[in-house]
Amino acid sequence: MPSRVVSMLSCAFFGLGLLLVGCGTEPEPDVAEGRYRLYVEGGLTDTLTGSAVYRQQENGRVGIELGPRDGPGLSIELTSTDRSRDPSGIREGMPPGRYNVVPASLLDRARADSLSGLIAFLSVADRHFTATRGHLSVTHAGNGTVSGRLAVKMAERTGGPSVRVTGVLRATRP
Repeated sequence: MPSRVVSMLSCAFFGLGLLLVGCGTEPEPDVAEGRYRLYVEGGLTDTLTGSAVYRQQENGRVGIELGPRDGPGLSIELTSTDRSRDPSGIREGMPPGRYNVVPASLLDRARADSLSGLIAFLSVADRHFTATRGHLSVTHAGNGTVSGRLAVKMAERTGGPSVRVTGVLRATRP
């Protein structure tokens, strides 16, 4: 009987050890602070890199610009139900977590403060896409930086072929 107890306890501790190792925090994305890297695949193929900037908006949302405003890049707008604020009344970025793509029309409704999610728009090779599915996993938010991993499917606004966009970002304040 004691050998069965030891065997069961050994299995339990081994399983607990695996669980604890697998539940650590995600590592920071492998891009420099203030930069991003995106891979576009599907209806067109491209790799985009450049500056990554985030801005806290007056409506409580966070806007993330990946690339120049007048060139190829991705614009993201995040909203969260977490309305916690620091003593000055300004929230620092967005809380870490998963932000799923939501239809833009839902974010503009009067009760949008109860919704967490993102909308995203891609401009590349004179084509324009809107996110239809996927998510941004924010792995770090604070000290002037928002970091995360992106995986979204995007549809061309004119009805052309869709693309899949994956990548990493470490956006900083301007």
